[in-house]
Amino acid sequence: MHGGYVCPGLVDETACNTFNCPVDCVVGEWGAWTGCTATCGTGHSSRTRLVTVRNAYGGKVCAATNEHEVCNTQNCAIDCAVSDYGSWSSCSKTCGGGSTVKRRSVLVETAYGGVACPALQEFNSCNPQACPVDCVVSGWGSWTLCTKSCNGGSQSSTRTVTQTVQNGGKACPELVQEQTCNTQCCPINGALSGWSAWSTCSRTCGGGRHSRSRTVTTEAACGGYPTSSVLREEDDCNALACPVDCKLTDWGAWGSCTVTCGGGTVTRTRTITRDVADGGKACGDLEDVESCSPLACPVHCEVSRWNDWSECTVSCEGGTQTRSRKITTASAHGGSDCPTLQETTACNTEVCPDPTDCEVSGWKIWTPCTKSCGGGSKSRSRTVTVKSKDGGAACPDLRETLACSTWDCAVDCVAGKWNKWSLCSQTCGRAGSQNRRRVIITPASLARTYGKVTIPAGKACGDTSETRPCNRFACPVDCQVGEWTDYSACSLTCGPVSGTQTRTRELLVDFENGGKVCPTLLESRSCNSGPCPVHCEVSEWDAFSTCTKTCGSGTHHRSRRIIKHAAFGGYVCPRLYENVPCNEHCCPVSCVVGSWSTFGTYSGGGMNLKRTRPVSVAPSCGGVACPAMEELKIFHHPDCNSEKVGESSDCSKTCGTDGYKKTNHEFIRCGGAAVRLHVKYTKIESCNIKQCATEEEKSQPHKDVTAPEVNSNIAADEMQLVESIGNWVPVTQDDLSEYDLQAEVGMQKFQRSL
Repeated sequence: MHGGYVCPGLVDETACNTFNCPVDCVVGEWGAWTGCTATCGTGHSSRTRLVTVRNAYGGKVCAATNEHEVCNTQNCAIDCAVSDYGSWSSCSKTCGGGSTVKRRSVLVETAYGGVACPALQEFNSCNPQACPVDCVVSGWGSWTLCTKSCNGGSQSSTRTVTQTVQNGGKACPELVQEQTCNTQCCPINGALSGWSAWSTCSRTCGGGRHSRSRTVTTEAACGGYPTSSVLREEDDCNALACPVDCKLTDWGAWGSCTVTCGGGTVTRTRTITRDVADGGKACGDLEDVESCSPLACPVHCEVSRWNDWSECTVSCEGGTQTRSRKITTASAHGGSDCPTLQETTACNTEVCPDPTDCEVSGWKIWTPCTKSCGGGSKSRSRTVTVKSKDGGAACPDLRETLACSTWDCAVDCVAGKWNKWSLCSQTCGRAGSQNRRRVIITPASLARTYGKVTIPAGKACGDTSETRPCNRFACPVDCQVGEWTDYSACSLTCGPVSGTQTRTRELLVDFENGGKVCPTLLESRSCNSGPCPVHCEVSEWDAFSTCTKTCGSGTHHRSRRIIKHAAFGGYVCPRLYENVPCNEHCCPVSCVVGSWSTFGTYSGGGMNLKRTRPVSVAPSCGGVACPAMEELKIFHHPDCNSEKVGESSDCSKTCGTDGYKKTNHEFIRCGGAAVRLHVKYTKIESCNIKQCATEEEKSQPHKDVTAPEVNSNIAADEMQLVESIGNWVPVTQDDLSEYDLQAEVGMQKFQRSL
């Protein structure tokens, strides 16, 4: 305005979504079905429809434009065909009227409603003179169809009586014969179970292996198709990288509180040093907040405005009146206290006039009773004619009430709710019924009289039971059908179009009166609907992996991949993974020896002692050989071939003729390092042989004395090297003779344990 620049354009337009909209396919109505390709023996019929609009720009593709169905599945009729007649036979009888016959045979049996066979023979009479008549039967008819196509069935043939027996002629032979047929076993195709679920992967991440398997559920027999030999498959799994968990620093120090009172917050933080990757454990909170300064802040008291002054306590000569206010916010946490909440002041201080008493009118008539029974009330009133003032007498009650109609009211019967109707006595027919009941909760009261008042009886109860008809209609008759026949053979073995097979069942009883309707009597199902079998194809084997061991029999593996999966019953894939032994030569095993035994004597050792140690693990395959397995050392018993005498014990008595003392003796006979004989004994000798000074000394008993052990120059553990483990036993006469010893009382020798 005022000559300024005019505004530029306020709307700008540009093209968008310039691509074509999707166009869905549109097809026309189906055309009529074509004629069947065969009048019997299973033909096919088809129909088509045209595409009126082709799909474009990502629109929906066209649905199927042609359909096929099986038609005229009934078998074609086969007419009977017979051969030419043969020549006439000889007369059947030599007398009594015989016959001659010429015959022809069935070349093609009648089937599926074809023209029946004509007569297969013609007869002429001959030899009419009377004579005995034998039974004459026709030739055997054709064999019936076998009852089974495999696993052994049966079939029969019959013949008829053409001349009954008369005048004592020959009786008729059997007219039916049977034989077995189709005894070959039925083909059984091999069958496999479905693949099991894949096993748990050997690794949770970074690439592992898992496998699945299946089993042979039916072995092929009698020429049936065999199963695949591949019962196990292996594959790679969990190839994704392993997860990396988040890693955080330690928490930092707490910061300052956000307030000084009333509840604030304080915060601390931490940072990420390694972020989460590949589905690892996520990072926790990076900030931690807690409450602080929980003490409440001071709250000062607050009060409302003053109320109006109350009425004066008296109307004259000085009274008082008050006013008050309320606390709206109470003092807390150290806040200021509340001010006074009530005030009083003087009022009506003038001198009082003379008092006037209240005066009232007379009572009015009573009102009608509020109830006719059960206890009501009636009232009467009066009015104030002169009001009380200046301290005069107060007015009396202006209203008076009395009870009335206190007798009980009539009580009507109260019945409970009806129960549910019972089940009908019949499910159908003409006599079904059902009933229901209810109970009396409160019975009706009887008529009563109170003085001049009569209370009528309460309203009586109605019926406590009811009956009504039910299910009075004709009973339904359910449809009944026979068992299904076996399915017919499939019309196709495989291909893009499914074959069909049918089965039927017979209607035995039709349904009536709403009974169960009949199910279908003809049932068809698709068969051999899948495409023809596709056999599995696999790649060449990959190179073998590195052997798991350098020696001692390891394994290495190789694998191959599926190029084309088996489908539609084709040959299943062979195994895709195999383990093969490798580096089967033995690993070097070095010798391992046990602990040394203790030193001991040995045969032919002389002055030597020997100790040994066992081989725990023998060396093999070039391992380190064993070290020395025995050690020798020279040992000489310092007390060999000498007798040692210990110190004597105290005397058993101080006087008399029978005192004794004990002395231990020990000696060793050696041979080389071995102790041949180790003997010890205790020698008892008389002592203190003298006259006793008193009778008391003479009668004293022997005291128990023990001789000290002989001091040995060899330690017990060294003695054990040559004496091993054993016990002390009495010396024998042979020992005394062999070592030229003199027998002593209690002489013992050390005998090794075996």
